[in-house]
Amino acid sequence: MKRFYPTQAVAHFRDLNLNHLQEQGITMILSDLDNTLVKDGEIESSSELVAWLQQLAERNIKIIIVSNNKSEKRVKDFAEPLGLEYYYKAGKPNPKVFEHIFRKHQQTPEQTVMLGDRLTTDVYGGNKLGMHTVLVEPIDPHEPFGIRLMRIIERTIRIGMR
Repeated sequence: MKRFYPTQAVAHFRDLNLNHLQEQGITMILSDLDNTLVKDGEIESSSELVAWLQQLAERNIKIIIVSNNKSEKRVKDFAEPLGLEYYYKAGKPNPKVFEHIFRKHQQTPEQTVMLGDRLTTDVYGGNKLGMHTVLVEPIDPHEPFGIRLMRIIERTIRIGMR
């Protein structure tokens, strides 16, 4: 069960202490997209998100979108205007996409944060490789049926976390 427990939990991505991450040697954030950075399916980024991305850039912390979304268009339409590298159909929690990113960017799991709203994909996938994992609360409570079913499992895991 411990593989489902995040290193840290925050309400929103903006609540991450970027100075602390930098002090810990974090140089890359792999972030889920839907309900982590924006509402599910939303393409427009908020001014708050743009400001946060600027803060990351000022600290030389790279951010890459790693989404299980099956639509490249959806992920691309969000990521490209922001100049963000992205992966869609990532298959989280399978470690293959993470390992590819580590090799490509010459990074290690210890230098990396996995940021996401799901215990069963984002946190579990990051923990399997030894990343610092940060769980955020979903931005929008209105989610597709399949995700709502997984949230039932996640609620059980959260009870054990307490």
